[in-house]
Amino acid sequence: MLSHTRVIDLASDRGALCGRWLADLGAEVIAVEPPGGVASRREAPFAGDEAGIERSLVFWAGSRGKRSVALDLEHEQGRAVLQRLVAGADFLIDSESPERLAAWGLGAAWLAANAPALVHVSITPFGRTGPKAQWAASDLTLVAASGLAHLNGEAESPPVRCSVPQAWAHAAADAAVGALIAHFARKRSGRGQHVDVSVQQSLTLATMFRSLDAPLAEASANRISGGVTMGGAFISTRHRTRDGWVALGPAFLPSTGHFMKRLLAWAHEEGFGDAAAIEDDWGQFALRMIRGELPKDAYAATERTLDAFFATKTKAELVEAACKRKLLLAPVLDLGEIADSPQLAERGFVREVPVSEVGAPVRFPGPFARFAAAPLAVEKPPPRLDEHGDALRAEAPRSPETRKPPQAACSEAKP
Repeated sequence: MLSHTRVIDLASDRGALCGRWLADLGAEVIAVEPPGGVASRREAPFAGDEAGIERSLVFWAGSRGKRSVALDLEHEQGRAVLQRLVAGADFLIDSESPERLAAWGLGAAWLAANAPALVHVSITPFGRTGPKAQWAASDLTLVAASGLAHLNGEAESPPVRCSVPQAWAHAAADAAVGALIAHFARKRSGRGQHVDVSVQQSLTLATMFRSLDAPLAEASANRISGGVTMGGAFISTRHRTRDGWVALGPAFLPSTGHFMKRLLAWAHEEGFGDAAAIEDDWGQFALRMIRGELPKDAYAATERTLDAFFATKTKAELVEAACKRKLLLAPVLDLGEIADSPQLAERGFVREVPVSEVGAPVRFPGPFARFAAAPLAVEKPPPRLDEHGDALRAEAPRSPETRKPPQAACSEAKP
């Protein structure tokens, strides 16, 4: 899809996934690193591995399929190489301030004069303009600034963020989509664009639109985990199994009450619960709780029944039964269980990529989408530091693929 296009990736660790996804789409992505490598190369090495700088799983996750050149951008020689690479590129990804880019020789005037067809993608905490444009930020502060932390965590505990940083990953996804939209427009117009992505704004989508509660005069969302609140009572939707946890869907509504009936019927078949509970009007249960027509402990007996029932089942047994009996539930899976999923295996989600530092193939996530006419290739390993530096520093100036005359618009192409 993006074959013959070149991406210069200055996003370091913060927007690394944007370039990774463009590489998956066939672009040649060149990661520009400082002489010592980006910070993620030195994070989370294999257990007991003394050569962690080349075996960081964090770095590998964001850099599969890229090339690497190490440039000292504090010196004129490094900046000259960077300018030549950008002048011949189709995309530029950065996570820096305009002032820092200008100090590296990539100011707005230089880019306009030397790379007019460039799609320039900037990923910064609060965007490149506005009173917060120069503010420092971390994953934690961005999760808080977006409102997402307000919704994360247990009801009686302080808000939390996800244990694995998420902020820059959300922004990188938006940045990749923005880059593709600008690329599509460029194919018609021949002109480049600047895609300005704010991490804070990207993360607001993860609040499931609860950020609109105040402007729309809606009741504020309350932080809760493992259940829902109805009429002031907490209704658990999370239960322990023999090997983990299972989560129930909201089977208390007019459109979903039949799921609860089938679940309770199965539990009763195996000796759990009261047959009378099966016949309860589960489709109206939530509404009756909200209207105060049921006592706050109306669900307590059902919760005890499901606790005892699920404790006898494995997650695999529950998934199989859910498909056969049409139940509204899902197991809580860890990463190993997801990677070993028979469904994902059938669809080629996991791919083995040869990595020279290990001397054997390593399992990576496969293509993020399946295209029949143009399958995505994800077989290139993450690069070693400056692995392609000699060739790129010696390379002759390149003309961008997208500097060719634009294609005619559909309306213009008709006879």
